[in-house]
Amino acid sequence: MATYASDLTASLSAALVQLAPTLVPSSPPTPTEPAALSQAHVAHEHAQGRQLELRRALAQLQPAASTATATSCDATSSSPSSSSTSPSALSSLGQSTATSRHRLRSPRELADLASSLFPPTRGGSQELSDPHLASIEYVVLAQLAIAAYGTILRTLMHQAAELERSDEYWASVESAPSATAMYLVQSTPERALALGTVSLTRFKQLATVARSKGGERPPIWSRETWKRAVPPSLFLSAVFPHLSAASGLPSLAELSEDDSLASDMSSSATGKTFAATAVGAPSPANLARLGRRTARSLFFLTLSPLSLTRAEVAQKRRSLRAERDRLATRIGELTLAANAGGVAPTPSDSESTADSRVIDKSDLRRPPGLAQLFGLAAAQREEAEDELSLDDVKQATWQTVRHLEGVLAPASSSSETSEASTAVEQGSTSRPQTPADLAQSLVHLLTSTLASHDAAFHSSSHTLAPPGALARAWPYLLSVPLVGGIVARTVYNNRASLRLWAQETVSTVRGFLIDWVVEPVRHILETLRGGDEGGIALMGRESLKSDLASLERMVVDFARDEYKLGPDELQVLAEQVKAGDLTPVLRVWEEDIKSPIRSAVRGSLVRTLLIQVQKVKVDVALAMDGIEKMLKSQQLTFGFVGVAPSMLILALLGRWVKGLVRSDGSRHKRSEEKRRCWMVIRNLDLLLSPTRARARPRPQSDTSASDSTAALTQGHLLLSLSSLRGYAHSGHFPSKDTQLRSAFLEDVRAVEDGATQAGKDERRALVRRLERWGDALGWHEGVRA
Repeated sequence: MATYASDLTASLSAALVQLAPTLVPSSPPTPTEPAALSQAHVAHEHAQGRQLELRRALAQLQPAASTATATSCDATSSSPSSSSTSPSALSSLGQSTATSRHRLRSPRELADLASSLFPPTRGGSQELSDPHLASIEYVVLAQLAIAAYGTILRTLMHQAAELERSDEYWASVESAPSATAMYLVQSTPERALALGTVSLTRFKQLATVARSKGGERPPIWSRETWKRAVPPSLFLSAVFPHLSAASGLPSLAELSEDDSLASDMSSSATGKTFAATAVGAPSPANLARLGRRTARSLFFLTLSPLSLTRAEVAQKRRSLRAERDRLATRIGELTLAANAGGVAPTPSDSESTADSRVIDKSDLRRPPGLAQLFGLAAAQREEAEDELSLDDVKQATWQTVRHLEGVLAPASSSSETSEASTAVEQGSTSRPQTPADLAQSLVHLLTSTLASHDAAFHSSSHTLAPPGALARAWPYLLSVPLVGGIVARTVYNNRASLRLWAQETVSTVRGFLIDWVVEPVRHILETLRGGDEGGIALMGRESLKSDLASLERMVVDFARDEYKLGPDELQVLAEQVKAGDLTPVLRVWEEDIKSPIRSAVRGSLVRTLLIQVQKVKVDVALAMDGIEKMLKSQQLTFGFVGVAPSMLILALLGRWVKGLVRSDGSRHKRSEEKRRCWMVIRNLDLLLSPTRARARPRPQSDTSASDSTAALTQGHLLLSLSSLRGYAHSGHFPSKDTQLRSAFLEDVRAVEDGATQAGKDERRALVRRLERWGDALGWHEGVRA
């Protein structure tokens, strides 16, 4: 994932690549005298090997895209016809730096590379005698300094991100009473250990005081001894250490001083004289002690464990924010100094140009030297002035190393660092004279100064970090035997009911899957495969045909008997019956109704009635056949409607399971990520507002305070935008379109490069661009959720 540190390192490396051809002079011609030919040949071979080693080191420091170019340069230089490295070859090494992402190396890798290239035992006389080789060495050292610049910036940003995660954890603990109570339970062993340590120390102090008075050791089981050893104020300050500084409760050292003072006073005066003095003319120390006791008594009336725990969490958050502000100031110093030389895009409005000035060679003595060097080189290219010298590169690289050391210096030595930097600017501090000395200074920065900074950071952040995994898990681990025994006993006592419930659950799930999922789907597939075969049937396939044939025979027989029709007429009548026409039968029926008794005796009435009953049966069969055809035409529809509820249940269940196992987390996590992005936009709006933006130096204002405000604003800006960078490369980004993600990252880089240095209108425009992304990506949904 691309970070701002890697992008800044790539920009500085690209500037060095553009400057490298002007720094490396042409190699001197090889002597042709026979006496000096062999000696010159040996020196030439040594220089060729050294140049090849340096070019390989540059290839390691450049992005992967330029490795092929470096390999071709190695092949060219290793050929017998190439006398030395040309400026064009050195410039071609890393042409893709500006377009490729830098891979930042670890401090140990950079230190090992610098030590292997410039060992402490390496002499500098031969290198100094060859200006061509010395130029290449200082270019390599400048590249190492740039890589160290990016590595240190990445380290500081990672540490600030770690503090931010801790602050978010404590914010969640502080905001929820249940989380506060849970943290109090989780931290109980640690508080008990601290109380035990304080109690043991107090007993030792009381025993020491008693021996100094010549008395006996106070009994450890005595109530008075416990009240004297661990008073309520000390108990609270031991269990809740933040109360010593926040509420004025005495610490262990203060109680030890009070005991020593009481011992001295008792040994220097008699009891009666001391009592008279205490009653008649109280000393200021006694009055102060009495005031503290009264304040503690009033303070105890308002105590509760949850409020004390919440106050402790609030104190941790204040300390975390203060530490993060210090890191943000250091990050801002690094980035603003790197942008001061014109490497990054600069604002073009009138507000910024009013404070701009021309960079000259005197700025190379101001940190960081390499950024000033690149800005000066760009200005000289525009004005066609004299090119830079090798001493300028040396001075700029040394100033960069000194600047990094000053940024990593602890806060307590800030005044010493400022004095040292002033001395460096005045030239009173000795700088390295050889490339090996400068490389050792860089190694010391990476191995000692940075390591000391990491150790100090971890020491200060350890007490502010969230509880460890064991501390957070011990209440659950302790409750496992208790709850497990109760659950096991309950399960054993109700084993028959649980077995029955399990069987019913299994049968229910099996019945649901088979009867409501598998079978409906199988019927749908059979319908698709068989067409009209099978499926819905309201009556037999041959039922309608047999009923219609029976009706036809009944009508034909009746017509033959009543009307004495011939075969041709009977055939016509049969066709009419198939069409549903029973006119001859109905005529006889109408006549029989007129004399029903005679017709009934004769039998014609009964036959016509039975024929009409058969006709009704045929009509019903025809209606059922029509309904059956309609149902068959909609059979797929009915099948899908029947299987839809079960499929919906399976889809909801699958979505829930997918939310548990998916890589980007559940819906709650995605909403939380959107809420965090929305909060980033809000922080950007606050940071870039006129009251919080970088204060421009005014004649009557303090320049150092203005620079500190600018560095703090820039640092918080980059830390906020790093969350957006991580969001773009995570699975929470809603689109898989790489072009859309690249456009989003371009807008983020625009804010990183010019937000703090831009004018008011330009700052607002940059924030509006990111706000439009929030509307498009739905960040407001996280706030609503």
